[in-house]
Amino acid sequence: VTTGDIGPKIGYNNMDNGFARFENVVIPRRNMAMRFATVDVNGKYNRKTVSDAASKISYITMMQVRAYIVDRAGLSLAMACTITIRYSAV
Repeated sequence: VTTGDIGPKIGYNNMDNGFARFENVVIPRRNMAMRFATVDVNGKYNRKTVSDAASKISYITMMQVRAYIVDRAGLSLAMACTITIRYSAV
């Protein structure tokens, strides 16, 4: 088993993402969380299909978060420019 840290997410300092890689490890099927993908009894991996509406909702949510990040970055840049201009005139 190999584990690691992916690092902090920009804008989400309280979230910490990591990874786990399993090599030569057998996990019983009853212990696997198979919400988005399944492994049949023969070991074949299958992804579950997501409804069209659910995928659109997750895409819209992702785009809203990205737009919010860009908006906040623009606001911070505007504030920095205002401060810079004010102090450069003194």
